[in-house]
Amino acid sequence: MNKQFFSFIVSVALFAAVLTSCEKKEVDPDLTPSEVQKDAIIAELSKNKNLSEFVELLKTLDAADIDADKLTVFAVSNAGMSKSSLKSTAEDGVVLKRHIVEGQYSQTTLTDSLQITALDGTVLLITIIDGVYYVNGIEIGTEIPADNSIAYIVDMALRAKPVQRYDFNVYECNPAWSPANNVPYLLVSEAVISIRDELGSELGPFTTDDGGIFNITLERGTYFYKVTKGNASNISKDGFLIAGIITSEFEIDTIPKPFPTVLGGLLFADLNGDRVINDADKPVDGYVRLQSNQSVYIAPADFAPTYRPEPKSVAVRVSRKWLTIWKV
Repeated sequence: MNKQFFSFIVSVALFAAVLTSCEKKEVDPDLTPSEVQKDAIIAELSKNKNLSEFVELLKTLDAADIDADKLTVFAVSNAGMSKSSLKSTAEDGVVLKRHIVEGQYSQTTLTDSLQITALDGTVLLITIIDGVYYVNGIEIGTEIPADNSIAYIVDMALRAKPVQRYDFNVYECNPAWSPANNVPYLLVSEAVISIRDELGSELGPFTTDDGGIFNITLERGTYFYKVTKGNASNISKDGFLIAGIITSEFEIDTIPKPFPTVLGGLLFADLNGDRVINDADKPVDGYVRLQSNQSVYIAPADFAPTYRPEPKSVAVRVSRKWLTIWKV
């Protein structure tokens, strides 16, 4: 009796294993490898209700002409679909194909500055900032394996042109700085950031958050910015870019001249690098060329340091005796 029961259990287990194996291997022989991968990706993405709109769009893709047995897909969330042009241009498949790459790009193979080409010919740039992965400036979500392929979730449709992320940290120069009160800068919330493109078109304005931080992703190009808050600006009353305040005698000895320099006074940027601060260092119309990371210093037009150093004594030698002469 026990032997019969044992044989029955083994038979059932073997039958289930064979049935499961057949289910896994059951693939339509008429499908191309890329169509098989497309179906596998759809099956995985369908498990996430937040990707339902992209899944429906992916179903319309004609994968028969794609010669690949591995794919990487950047799936746009429903929120991203609603604010993008992805759906409105889906009929020709071009924008959808911008989100699909031949080959399996797991996160371990994504390196900073890697360029991969999407099915529509768009070059997708991978960047890594503080451990966060981006594709054409859009943050990449969790990796989703699907058979031989990989999918990622993104919250915006990918743009055709490479993009760049720009980060701002805005500080106000502290007129009350002193060696005893060594706090030269204060983070500025709600500072207004104005950005222009190279044609002079205005973008924004934007504002910093409570931590004095603002970031924006723009198509790669040439941009210019200025920052204000009330009567404070990153441009001095004389039209020079403020680079901070002077907090040491060493800076006084080494910074570009000819401006008078005092501890606690403003430090200006030598934009052309000639070690002289003059009219050539004044930003045009008060707009400074945008770099990827900006530490911006602002000060009111009437900025004046309150710190007054203690008088120093100097000694001169007269007939082998030292006399102390006090500065007043």
